Amino acid sequence: MNFSRHITRQYATGRGIIEWIFVCQIAIVSSANAVYTVLMQKHTWREETEEGTKFFRATHHGGRWTYATQMRGEDEWTQSDPIQPEEWQEIRDMLWNKYQRGRCPWGFIEKIDKILAKENQK
Repeated sequence: MNFSRHITRQYATGRGIIEWIFVCQIAIVSSANAVYTVLMQKHTWREETEEGTKFFRATHHGGRWTYATQMRGEDEWTQSDPIQPEEWQEIRDMLWNKYQRGRCPWGFIEKIDKILAKENQK
């Protein structure tokens, strides 16, 4: 399907104005029977540790992942650059749970599996 033409047609008929605004930033990721429009996705979760509650944030934007952590009560997020293999596994597990509930495209999991496979070869 020619997505630009589809968006233009929707715009011309008065529908899809939001999609038209982002037409230059659109990436299509297919998953099973659904098609997702992916711009920037931020995934957050938390875990209880001995020190207290630890927050995690994985952000996908422009084909690049960032990963940050923060303890409850802290003001700043601690960025992890580069992302370590155990952190990739945490992101993958979280995305797998979201995928099972239909809240994440399969393409994200495939990309992280490739990254983990590359890391395991090292």
